[in-house]
Amino acid sequence: MLFKNAELFNIAEMQPAADGRGGYDLFRLPAEVRAGADEGLRLRTSHYTCGAEIRFVINSGTAKVTMRTAAALPNDPAPKYGQIVTYYGGVQANWQTAFYRYTDEPTVMEITPPPNLPTLEKITAISGYPYAPQVVRLCLNNSAAVLVDIEGDIRPPEEDEVPSLRGLMYGSSITHGSLALVAPNFIPAVVARNLRADICNLGFAGSCHLEKSVVDYIASRTDCDFFFSELGINVIGHMEAEEFERRVRYYLDTAASAHAGKYFFVTDIYYCSDDLRSSPKLKQFREIVRRACAESECANVHYICGLDLLTSSAGLSADLVHPNVDGMAEIARNVTEKMREVMKI
Repeated sequence: MLFKNAELFNIAEMQPAADGRGGYDLFRLPAEVRAGADEGLRLRTSHYTCGAEIRFVINSGTAKVTMRTAAALPNDPAPKYGQIVTYYGGVQANWQTAFYRYTDEPTVMEITPPPNLPTLEKITAISGYPYAPQVVRLCLNNSAAVLVDIEGDIRPPEEDEVPSLRGLMYGSSITHGSLALVAPNFIPAVVARNLRADICNLGFAGSCHLEKSVVDYIASRTDCDFFFSELGINVIGHMEAEEFERRVRYYLDTAASAHAGKYFFVTDIYYCSDDLRSSPKLKQFREIVRRACAESECANVHYICGLDLLTSSAGLSADLVHPNVDGMAEIARNVTEKMREVMKI
């Protein structure tokens, strides 16, 4: 969507900030989709800006972006700061401009045009980056944020200045970016760079319950060439096997079927602490995803075992669920390899 001549990538909707302090809350799902979702997604995680970007080209002068942090829940305090990582097209910004921080008060960040643009153009051509280097990309972190204002002589990127290949990744907090530490380490971001694509991050911490409204929304998307879904970790303690299987099969029958001419990748639960305990429910939930994919009438469904993506406990953080930075990198690397095999790219 567009706001003040900037593109808000991976943002589906803006609403006046719920705390009444001005600016706009940013959501990765429309209101009608959130209304049909489970409580965690409806109230909290769809408000997280993981995988979202503010994109623009500066025509002259500098741009000013004003933001502040927001509370994820109505009675929670806002985080002390949020963080942005800057790219010029596909080139990571220099030390002076790579990071911007905003606080719980409106923070004005002055954004300068890309330096040494002719050299960045050469790097872009040599490296095959799919973004034009004049496109400023402000990559937001995985917390809630309020966008207050954008000022300056700017324009949104043109169609030929961003990737033509587009995808969507749906999943848990692992897809969302928890413990990846910075936005460029999020699995969708790394896979996007590897495939030279734009990927919408629909990872939802503590959620990803395959709610009907979310499934129907993914089915309705017309802007993606491929889809990747990480299923199971957030529902294993939330519902029994029969209900999980019903939701997985509805997801495939609805979303995969709606995108029959596109690639639809599905994985199950990544390596986690329950593997160390040989949990029978973990094995059961993995088998549900594998069997549902194998029995799907949609020829575009490609199943990948989660244990082939995160292969050992060496990839886990101390909470024994979320991958550490190396684990995130391993998943992204293996996802890329599996996708390239199927998509022939």
